Amino acid sequence: MMNIESYLQSDDFLLFVDETLRQHACKAVEKFLEKNEPVKKKQLHAITTAIEGNGLKALQELTKNQKDKNTNNKNKLFWTFLNDYIIDKQKTDFQPLFVFLQTQSVIKDMLEDESSVSDKKEKKGIRRRNKEKIETIMNKIISKYFEHFNCHFFYKSRGL
Repeated sequence: MMNIESYLQSDDFLLFVDETLRQHACKAVEKFLEKNEPVKKKQLHAITTAIEGNGLKALQELTKNQKDKNTNNKNKLFWTFLNDYIIDKQKTDFQPLFVFLQTQSVIKDMLEDESSVSDKKEKKGIRRRNKEKIETIMNKIISKYFEHFNCHFFYKSRGL
């Protein structure tokens, strides 16, 4: 079984970032644009700026602040979408990024099986450790993910 650090340095990880994540990011864009109007580019640039500042944590803060902000409906829908489909873990009609990562076979193999223990405290510890592993991967990929996301968003909304 490969550990997280080895995986993050592997060619398999680079391929995953360039191909599999790109596909997920493109699907996310298309899911948003199915029912919503494109937002202005400055909304997308804010994502990149936040990630450069403090990674996933800054993106989580940005999406929460922006979706709760008293702003136009188009922007509110966009930021709510990002929160629900990229950061949150609850949506079922599109696999959020956190859940998507958990389902990838290489990553899944690195996670501990909480069903293997019966003690509630130990189960909670396994859940916490697994969450930390996924968040480590998310912090490593979030910049590249949104590079794919923004690029596809610009492409799909050009001329609109």
